[in-house]
Amino acid sequence: MTELMISQFPIETDAVYSDPRFTELTRIYAQLLGASWEHPADILPGEHELVVQMMRDCTDTFAIEEGGKVVGAAVVDIQSSAVWLESLVVDEKLRCRGLGMRALAAIETEVRARGCGVMKLASTKGAQSLYVRSGYTRDPSSGPMARYYKPLLD
Repeated sequence: MTELMISQFPIETDAVYSDPRFTELTRIYAQLLGASWEHPADILPGEHELVVQMMRDCTDTFAIEEGGKVVGAAVVDIQSSAVWLESLVVDEKLRCRGLGMRALAAIETEVRARGCGVMKLASTKGAQSLYVRSGYTRDPSSGPMARYYKPLLD
């Protein structure tokens, strides 16, 4: 199994456009929007900017890499001692290989090191089993968009 790496992605400046990981990161993240970008030529005018704005709305964006290739993206919003996992996406071609669980564990380690005591998230039905298997508890007061949380500090 190749080592999975997460690295903070500098989304806050326009220098993001010159990062060689940018196209892959936004292509994978755009899968959340239902976009299908196989090649840079597939990207419609304005789509990059839409994805970048969505990522900039939160405090941190991470590139998830395996074997030197971007395989996923995560966006978190750190609020004092709590962190909201706004999105976690693995390239749809690479799903069901344990990458999501490994990426989630790496993100937890990163935000725990920053002093975050609890990770919170909202999940669609398709990803709920991932979070349950990773030790998250469903908030009983949540509605159709299930909310989960997990203490990160003892």
